[in-house]
Amino acid sequence: MRVLLITEPRRIDLYQYLQHDTKNEYYILWKDAKLFNPSKPDFIAECFSWEEFNSPTDILNKLQPAKIVFYEIIDVLQIALCITANYKNIPTLFIDHGLKPDSMEAFFAFYDSQPQISVNEKIKSAGTNFFSGISTRINYLSCLNKIKASNIFSFMRLMVQLQTMHPMKALQNNKFNERTPNHFVLFCKHNITLYQYYYFIQSKIISIVGNPQYDEFKIELKNETKQDPYIVYIDADYLESDVYGWDKIFHQQVARNLEEFAVSEKIKIFIKLHPRSDEALWASYNLNSEYITILKQGNFIELYLKAELILAHYTSLLMGLVPAQKNIVLLGWRPSNPQVAGTDFDKYDLMHQSMYSEDLKEKYSYWITNNKTLLNQKQFHDFLDEFNTPFDGKATQRIIDILNK
Repeated sequence: MRVLLITEPRRIDLYQYLQHDTKNEYYILWKDAKLFNPSKPDFIAECFSWEEFNSPTDILNKLQPAKIVFYEIIDVLQIALCITANYKNIPTLFIDHGLKPDSMEAFFAFYDSQPQISVNEKIKSAGTNFFSGISTRINYLSCLNKIKASNIFSFMRLMVQLQTMHPMKALQNNKFNERTPNHFVLFCKHNITLYQYYYFIQSKIISIVGNPQYDEFKIELKNETKQDPYIVYIDADYLESDVYGWDKIFHQQVARNLEEFAVSEKIKIFIKLHPRSDEALWASYNLNSEYITILKQGNFIELYLKAELILAHYTSLLMGLVPAQKNIVLLGWRPSNPQVAGTDFDKYDLMHQSMYSEDLKEKYSYWITNNKTLLNQKQFHDFLDEFNTPFDGKATQRIIDILNK
């Protein structure tokens, strides 16, 4: 069976679990997918670019997919393809790819707080983009005869608003069934709320499968063995993204505090860098190599699972580390107004919190003797139910089974 994936080829982490499916042929369609063909995973038969086709119907006629899997549907071409596939009764699925915000209101509040271009600039930009991408608009408008009369206004307005506001706002303003996939495959209950903002998800099939990206967190636990204790610090890209007031002075202060603690306690600290972290900057600090190891690329699941303590800024890795019952300190380290970013986990009380890197000296002994995921069993099971259930190492197989139905 030919399965067409709508995803960025470089984001192999989103779809690599499908390599375990031996029954289907997988293809990728993306706006500039041909650029990534040389580095595509072996299980991907071919990557195609939108520009190779004249219309959504042309895509379906030439590629003949038995099913289409969307990892995002936020631009007019993706939406047009979903509408056309639904019209032709080709099964369309949306597969989740991570933890979503608690609410879109919070997301929009952050977006609105950022510097915005003027209305005149938006109109000018929209006009320029409209004419430069006229073929894209034609492809979208080719779906007009597939839309119910009651939804035509939303269909037309969506095309305009996608050029003049954040895509999530445009989608929220213009919900109609024709652009909604048949089946939503979600990693957790928590994410249902977000998708309700911009899809008529209630009228579709929803499968909660657990997170395939963390299947190995469960599998590896079976072979976990004792060894010398060590700490893992999971870095964030706050400096590189210029958020939360992080600057090079504060960045180095955090690095020095980690080093000082490791040397004084004679305990190794593995610093796992964010993909966007400046590796050269870390190297320039010349941290004590006996106790500090800096890592960036690789599979570090075993390293995480055998750590005595994990220090982490907010990260989607928490969705694997908490179910694996690791002892975690959630960090709110900032130069001023320290607080934890991301989803509010306070009500679960499964992670320690630290607002200052100096806390290591004062609280380390307490942290390592009080693993909250073991102490607070009810909250732990509530967390699993909300964020990663079932957590049994079989999420990948459940997704493959859905694709093969």
